[in-house]
Amino acid sequence: MVKILCCTCGGKGLVDESRFRGIHARVLNIVRNSPQGITLLDLVDAVYADDENGGPLYANLVVQQIIRRINRRISVSGWSIKASKLGRGARYRMQRIVEPSKKTYRTLPNRISV
Repeated sequence: MVKILCCTCGGKGLVDESRFRGIHARVLNIVRNSPQGITLLDLVDAVYADDENGGPLYANLVVQQIIRRINRRISVSGWSIKASKLGRGARYRMQRIVEPSKKTYRTLPNRISV
């Protein structure tokens, strides 16, 4: 497990980075190493910098989907990649979740008709 410093409070948490490979690991590392946040366009440029074609046609949608998938995995350990609105755009950064998400299932009330 790799220790990650929280951008907002400076507290330490643990995220198991060995679960991520390829482009998912690259996105997680880029967002983690930019404590001030990173815009979506800069993130796409950084992720697909090695690709000679510049990445897929809709690279911004691909990166947003990857962020959603990463969030599902790291929310269990108390972390999330949030988009903070600043001016005209948004910056993605890692933030500590107040309470780690747990799978909860909604139960319906028992209705008995007579």
